[in-house]
Amino acid sequence: MLHIHNGESTAGTLREFGFAGEHFAFQEVLMVGPTPSGLSTDEWFATRAKHLAEAYDLNVEECRNGLLKQEAILQSSLQHDEIILWFEHDLFCQINLIYLLDWFSKQPPERTKLSLICIGEFPGVADFRGLGQLTGKQMATLFDGRHLVTEKEFGLAAQAWAAYCSTDPRDILHLLESDSSAMPFLRDALLLHLARFPSVLNGLGRIEN
Repeated sequence: MLHIHNGESTAGTLREFGFAGEHFAFQEVLMVGPTPSGLSTDEWFATRAKHLAEAYDLNVEECRNGLLKQEAILQSSLQHDEIILWFEHDLFCQINLIYLLDWFSKQPPERTKLSLICIGEFPGVADFRGLGQLTGKQMATLFDGRHLVTEKEFGLAAQAWAAYCSTDPRDILHLLESDSSAMPFLRDALLLHLARFPSVLNGLGRIEN
């Protein structure tokens, strides 16, 4: 059993708690930087590595090697009997989630079960911001509520990822005109993404304003 987490914080929490299975943190930051479609695998990793190195003052080769190592872990994950994705409602998680669901949808059919835990609230946590707020005991209670990823989720994620990678942000608006209920947090996340684009009123995005 492999758990793919939205960050090292949640992966470390469940490791320390002793929760069964292997724990891997997917650490891309796909909500920022270029995500162009139509690239070869090598071109994709070169593009992402260049962005990460420039954005976070890192060595570009180390970034590329890290991305390649992460890809190798994803490839080897198909050897597990079950993979559980642990994500939440925010923009960071939703973009990484549609990438991963699109990635898994393109892999050869395997016996591996792909399950999802994705929440926007937790009982007793008034101002829920993310899984990183929870203890190992609290996170463990979410496990039995996981569900097998459905064809509707795979399909919507693939459409959403294609729209996200498009050079025309109106493709996201067109997507949002259709039913996105299969992924209940996706709509708000994509609206937050669109709000970062320059406004036609003053040329500033929401964060700049």
